[in-house]
Amino acid sequence: KKAKRVKKVKKVPKVKKVKKDKKKKIPEN
Repeated sequence: KKAKRVKKVKKVPKVKKVKKDKKKKIPEN
């Protein structure tokens, strides 16, 4: 169960980074 929690936590920051990258790319373009 602990291993599953670690995987979920790692996935959360990845999604946030993708959203930030997309937002930063839009204004730069």
